[in-house]
Amino acid sequence: MPPLPTEDIKIVIRPKGALHITKIGSPVVTTAILQAAELTEEESLEDTICPNMQQNIVVVSTPDPDHADRYARIRSIQVNGVTHEVNAYETAAEHTTKGVIRGIPLTDTPQQIHNNIVTARNPTALAAKRIASTTTVIIAFDGPDVPYQVRYGPTLLPCSLYRKQIDICYQCGRLGHRMDVCPYPNNKICRGCGARNPPADHSCDPKCCLCGGPHLTADKSCTARYKTPYVIRKRIGERRATSQAIDQAAGPSTLDTKARSRSRNQDKGRRSRSRTSSRSRKQRSRSRSASASGSKSTYNTKVSFAEKLKGTSPKGRNTNNTQAAPPPPLPDNPEIAQLKRENAILRDLLTKLTQEVRALKETQTLTPTPTAQNAPAPSQEAPLPPAPKRRALQDGATGQPCCPRLRPFWDADGDIPYFPSWPTLIKAPSFGSGTAEAFTRNNRSSINTYVNIPAALMLFYSKKPTTPLPHSPVYLQGTSQSTQQIRR
Repeated sequence: MPPLPTEDIKIVIRPKGALHITKIGSPVVTTAILQAAELTEEESLEDTICPNMQQNIVVVSTPDPDHADRYARIRSIQVNGVTHEVNAYETAAEHTTKGVIRGIPLTDTPQQIHNNIVTARNPTALAAKRIASTTTVIIAFDGPDVPYQVRYGPTLLPCSLYRKQIDICYQCGRLGHRMDVCPYPNNKICRGCGARNPPADHSCDPKCCLCGGPHLTADKSCTARYKTPYVIRKRIGERRATSQAIDQAAGPSTLDTKARSRSRNQDKGRRSRSRTSSRSRKQRSRSRSASASGSKSTYNTKVSFAEKLKGTSPKGRNTNNTQAAPPPPLPDNPEIAQLKRENAILRDLLTKLTQEVRALKETQTLTPTPTAQNAPAPSQEAPLPPAPKRRALQDGATGQPCCPRLRPFWDADGDIPYFPSWPTLIKAPSFGSGTAEAFTRNNRSSINTYVNIPAALMLFYSKKPTTPLPHSPVYLQGTSQSTQQIRR
């Protein structure tokens, strides 16, 4: 059927009495329906009457609720002077989903069923209707979801998604319509083998036309007699469209990856099955491995879907000996274009940063750095000999002091002049006092510090007596006369 306006109200009219809509004609049936609804052609200009030839029913779509009530009250129509009974009812809206509950007593009337289900305790339930003369009730819920539990009065019943059965006529044995609207009551076929007008004692090997199983077509044991609900088909279609859009945006490399992963999984399955063969059946395992290798080589010669798109064989040769056609252009997508621009900007920035880092490395390479070769070599001079003993410094080899200017500072015993510890200040003697008496103090029991010869020389040759010695914290305080006396 063609798509009808989603906001309109749909009314289904099912004619009875072997009324064949295809043979009679759609305009004749439309006129009969308008007469039964007491509507003129001018009043029904906004209405749409569409016959379904396969199911032998008529679907009326109207935006007017008053017209919908008139169509739903039709109980019979008159076609070519013959009255035919019909069953008219309103279908569920486009935004609803159907669920079923089971075990409803046959004694409950349609009004009782409606009052027990369409309540505040079932907020999404819109309508409820019994399926023929069974204990199963169909419930229309608002939205795409069906609740797991439904309250039927005070009783809590499980609810499942409604799956419509494929229409099968148990009167003529054909698919596509039900027995109440069968247009071929006198032309029957066998549901098992398809023989026309079989006798009463007809026997055959049945084969289902839906699943191919050894049973009658659309039998209760057939697993293919239920249609996939529209909600499920819609979700599957949305997922398929999303995956196709992602594959197109990713390009042909994704198809190659999927094909390779699929082939690898199949090869792994073959290897695992071949490895599980028992040792007691070596000959059979060898034959199986040979057949598996043959099938594997055959499989390798096949061309995958990605290779068909590229026009190449598994070995990389062109199957058609022609140049492969370029892939189709991708549809313009503003988001993809924005991502491409951002990637280009980031790529340029990365290139600039790489060049700057390379320039810095080259600059560091050109700048000489101190190495072990350029570093000043340590002095190779011989180590200083140990300090000579005091007696060796007395006169040396000639029996005279080492320095003539230090001769007055040796005492009678020839010892080195002693300076006190460095927090103590040495006061120079006044003019007329002996220098040897002022500086030569030898206390052998408490000697703990000696002044080396370079420090003493700097002390004696210093111009400013108050200047501290470079290597000793000893200060000299006195008059210029005493300083001159010391220098002499």
